[in-house]
Amino acid sequence: VVEYRPRTIASRTPITRRLLIQSAESLDVEMELRQDLVRSIAIELDRAAINGSGTGNEPLGLMNNSDVPEVSLSGSSVAWSDVVDMESQVALNNADINRLHYLMDPTTRGTLKTTSVDTGSGEFIFNNLEQVDPNRPGATGTVNGYLSFASTTVPQKALLFGNWADLVFAEFGVM
Repeated sequence: VVEYRPRTIASRTPITRRLLIQSAESLDVEMELRQDLVRSIAIELDRAAINGSGTGNEPLGLMNNSDVPEVSLSGSSVAWSDVVDMESQVALNNADINRLHYLMDPTTRGTLKTTSVDTGSGEFIFNNLEQVDPNRPGATGTVNGYLSFASTTVPQKALLFGNWADLVFAEFGVM
C-alpha cells in the first residue's frame, strides 16, 4: 500500500524593478525566469526522491527507505560483482521490468569509466553512448547494457539501480 500525502515545494528568483522595466517588451526574460524556477524545483524533487529524510514536509527518499534493498560494495569503490549483485537483488524483488536504469553521481560515473570489468578484457563498467537517445534525455552511457544517468543529487560513491517507472510523484495542481 502506498500512502500519498500532499507536500509543498516552492522556489523563488529575486528580480529587480530595473530588469522588469528593461524587459517589458521582451518575453525572453520572463521565459528564462520561468525555466529557472522549473529547473530549481526539478532538482529539489530529484534530491528528495533520492535523499529525502521523510521528516517534516520532506518525502522519504530511496537512500533512507529501509524497504529498498541495499547491496554493500565489495571494496572502496564499485566492482563488477557489485553491479551483478544489484541486478540480482532487483530481480529477486520482482522489479526487473520496465525502465531499468542506473543512477550515479558524476564522480562515480568518472570512476566507472576507468574501472575494468575484469583483468585483460579491456572492457569498463561504464560505457559511453555512441549516440544520444532522444527518448531518454540525460542518459550518457550504459552499465551492463542498461542506460545510466548521472546527477549531483546522488551522494558520492553511490550507485542506484532499479525500475524507475515505479518511482512516483503524485502532483496536486500544476506548476
